[in-house]
Amino acid sequence: MTQRHPGTERREKVWRFATCLVVVAVGFVLAGCSSAEQQVQPELIGPDKYQQEYEMAVANFPEPMPSNISFPASPAPLKGLAEASVGEAQAYFIWACAWQDTLLNSDDPVAEKKAAEQIGKFSSTSWAELHYQDPEGVWKKMAEKATLGDVSEVRASFDGDCIYYREARNGN
Repeated sequence: MTQRHPGTERREKVWRFATCLVVVAVGFVLAGCSSAEQQVQPELIGPDKYQQEYEMAVANFPEPMPSNISFPASPAPLKGLAEASVGEAQAYFIWACAWQDTLLNSDDPVAEKKAAEQIGKFSSTSWAELHYQDPEGVWKKMAEKATLGDVSEVRASFDGDCIYYREARNGN
């Protein structure tokens, strides 16, 4: 008969119990991942629906456009599929580009001030509140700097992010 070290039986019971807890916990995690917390797949749309979304967003656009600028008839071309609301997003980004254009190319201090105000409120627009995250306040900071005379961030955004806007504005 083999003799066991005192306390060995207790350690084995604790070890078996802990192992069972781990197995049960892993089971709950796997069950939760596979059924209870399935991610909802976004709705995907094609070019026709994208055009419709854009047109509806433009027709009902809640923010003012600069007085001398209007929305292009069509959004940037879409090849393939995109998430629903991309047509609306296109309208909001064109709106932001129009105000950046106004800020960068106006000689009127009143127009420049209004443009900076409009740029600064991008993150609080109805679309952005649902679909866009700006936790660092990039748009507001860009507008504040522009109000103080530093338009470098507006210029960088306009040059890098407003390619379609510039093409549509120039008739390309």
